[in-house]
Amino acid sequence: MATAYLAAPPMDFTSSSTDPRDALPRYLLRFFVPLWAVAGISDWYWHKRTDIEHTAGLPESLMHIVMFGEAGVPLLLSLFFEVNAAVFAASAASIVVHELTAFADVRYALDHRKVPQWESHTHSFLEILPFTALSLIAIVHWGEFRSLLGAGPEKPDFRFRPKKRRLPNRYIAELAAILAFGVALPYANELYRCWRARRS
Repeated sequence: MATAYLAAPPMDFTSSSTDPRDALPRYLLRFFVPLWAVAGISDWYWHKRTDIEHTAGLPESLMHIVMFGEAGVPLLLSLFFEVNAAVFAASAASIVVHELTAFADVRYALDHRKVPQWESHTHSFLEILPFTALSLIAIVHWGEFRSLLGAGPEKPDFRFRPKKRRLPNRYIAELAAILAFGVALPYANELYRCWRARRS
């Protein structure tokens, strides 16, 4: 599947096309993903300020990593796969699981550490991002979305197929850098601090 994706012709990100199928990937990569990373770093900062490693510790840190994985499903599926019923179903399921994990995370955190007001606002913002991404994708791919619900003339397609036009290599690299420095490294740091505190 990865080979088929990389063999596809790249999207033209240099154009000013207002076609929603061109505009949506540009918006997701240039605005939505960086915003998500900034919110994630803000949340990491609040955890550090409340000394998570000596309060809620490793269990909460693991939940944070799980939630970022769950939140990233709608975004990554829409960027790398043709949007159809399979993408919508997987994305919707991921969002439901993300909300359940978020509920468990906040409940656990409140029992073990102080959660400041600004962190609560950051949580609210992070919770709505996966639903927002799915909503934007549904607007652009309305026929495929309706098919999942059994409405409209189209039959639902539950196959995962790589996009016919791939992201240019430069933007794949930028996406990887944002996810690495805006998500993976901060939360790996948090996990390490919690693990080290638990050992000592």
